[in-house]
Amino acid sequence: MAKSTRVSSQLAASFAAKGLDIEEFVLDFDYWKSLPGVDRETNIFGRDGANRGSDFFRHVHIVPFNDLAALRQWNRNASKGRANKSNRYLFYVDGGPAYGYLLLIVIDDSAVPNGSGGHQIWDSENADLMVELNRLADDFFYNGKVP
Repeated sequence: MAKSTRVSSQLAASFAAKGLDIEEFVLDFDYWKSLPGVDRETNIFGRDGANRGSDFFRHVHIVPFNDLAALRQWNRNASKGRANKSNRYLFYVDGGPAYGYLLLIVIDDSAVPNGSGGHQIWDSENADLMVELNRLADDFFYNGKVP
């Protein structure tokens, strides 16, 4: 039985503001998660990783949205079966069988203060954002609370 996938209000609002279909994104996420193995990839979702210090709060590299050169590299890597990484992340929580998944936020160039993409989220100037995301992840994992 597949886990249910929920979406934070912040992620839903950001998709709506850009005219993007959050329901389609959730279906793509569910498909990606249904693939066998830990190295699963699709044309939207790339390399998956645990966040520092957490077994359930994760991020996955997602297809570049605004950078044509990065998109070309993503497509080249995909055609050669290479692990895809980008400067654009989806942060999500694996709440296990009790709560399913929670898609929290997409981080890209425009969302990271003083940085140039998702990789800079780990820099000290973004510590407050990471503390808040960790808090939201804990609330979902332990209590099923969807922000």
